[in-house]
Amino acid sequence: RFGDDGYAPFALVARDEDGELIAGLNAATFFGWLAIELLWVDGRLRGQGYGSALLAQAEAIGRERGCLLAFLNSLSF
Repeated sequence: RFGDDGYAPFALVARDEDGELIAGLNAATFFGWLAIELLWVDGRLRGQGYGSALLAQAEAIGRERGCLLAFLNSLSF
């Protein structure tokens, strides 16, 4: 009924100088929305801008794909 939703997932990662994963983001775009499904930053590196940089990259991808809206669910363990 809605036609092609244009669902297109993507992932972004940040690695340290040794190639170890230190942050990551999993998201998708569909129906003009950017849906950030998971954002993770190593606890030792939080507050240093890695999460903000990943979010900025994800938002740029969303804009490139024509998204006008975005959502992010959050939780903490």
